[in-house]
Amino acid sequence: MRKLFNYTLHTLKKSDFIASIISNGWVPYLVGGCVRDYIMNMQPKDIDIIVVGCDKDELIDLLN
Repeated sequence: MRKLFNYTLHTLKKSDFIASIISNGWVPYLVGGCVRDYIMNMQPKDIDIIVVGCDKDELIDLLN
């Protein structure tokens, strides 16, 4: 099995945004084309994240 590594997704784990999501007790998941790109060892064009455990207003506050 070949080693998979994608710098963008690797550094995303260390971002303040993801740390804020986790510190609030929510769970972030990568979804969409960035997952496919990661598997194919390609650079994603964008990164889609779904956050489980928060409501829309809480997420909007975090994004602001």
